[in-house]
This record gives sequence, structure tokens and C-alpha cells, in this order.
Amino acid sequence: MDGTSRPRSSLGIFYTHVRQSGMERVLTDYFDYDNLATVVRVLRRAGTELQSRIDQVADLVRRLEEQHTHAREGAVV
Repeated sequence: MDGTSRPRSSLGIFYTHVRQSGMERVLTDYFDYDNLATVVRVLRRAGTELQSRIDQVADLVRRLEEQHTHAREGAVV
């Protein structure tokens, strides 16, 4: 090598994760709900029904968090 480093490819990083953790663990992590929006974006599935559902769930989670905040603020201590 000449001392310069190249950025690692996404595929190279994927293979590293598979070697370290195993395929099942890597795919389970990728398809965890918290990572699902990223998976949809990488697979270029934005605008699909799946993306629409992800957006809907995110909106419901945001509303629920707002309700919890209001409930805590209104709680009598």
C-alpha cells in the first residue's frame, strides 16, 4: 500500500459485519423498526406503500409522545 486510505465500500462494511456478527444478526438489526426507514431509502423504495406505513407509524409515535408529555405536565405530584 502507498499509505493512502480509500473509503470502504458499503458492501465491504456489510461483509465485515457479517463476519463479526453473523448473517442472521446483521439482517435482524437491519430490519429492526428503528432502521427500517434507512433500509427503505437504501433500497430506493421511497414513495412505496411501505414508506407510507413507516411515515404513518412515525406520526403516531410522535403523537403518543406528545400525549405522554402533556400527561406528565398535568400530573399532580
